[in-house]
Amino acid sequence: VINTELALADLDTCERAIHRVQKKAKGGDKDAKAELAVLEKCLPQLENAGMLRALDLSAEEKAAIRYLSFLTLKPTMYIANVNEDGF
Repeated sequence: VINTELALADLDTCERAIHRVQKKAKGGDKDAKAELAVLEKCLPQLENAGMLRALDLSAEEKAAIRYLSFLTLKPTMYIANVNEDGF
């Protein structure tokens, strides 16, 4: 459930970024075109509630979208509060 919520938040961020970057890319901005390609690669993963960290993104691709701070691109740690007698 938590992963789905994170993916939905990132999906919203990705869709807004695509809309914004498309305008720059149409103007011929080379960096915007590269960023748009990465965002379009991320979109299907997020639409399926997937984690971006599961995608095979190069260092350059990650750098292009780093400013968006996608939650599903960050490492995850699961912590459980259990009784000591449970082990």
